Amino acid sequence: MKTVLIFLLCSSAFLCIMGLPVSSDMEYCSVYAEHRNCNKIYSPVCGTNRITYPNKCIFCLESRMKNYRIRLDHEGRC
Repeated sequence: MKTVLIFLLCSSAFLCIMGLPVSSDMEYCSVYAEHRNCNKIYSPVCGTNRITYPNKCIFCLESRMKNYRIRLDHEGRC
């Protein structure tokens, strides 16, 4: 029993460190799944990589290219 618990804790820690996508981020970005050309409306968002993106669409395109390792930290500039 202890072995299983330790394995689960280690697995969870590993997944957090690897920055695997959070399902809500993937669901959020699915709105922009078909967009190849994002609009130019400036509505900045901050990624977990501490980079400010011009809008959510551009953030999602970049996040998708990096296998969702970048997540949305908050709206507004970093």
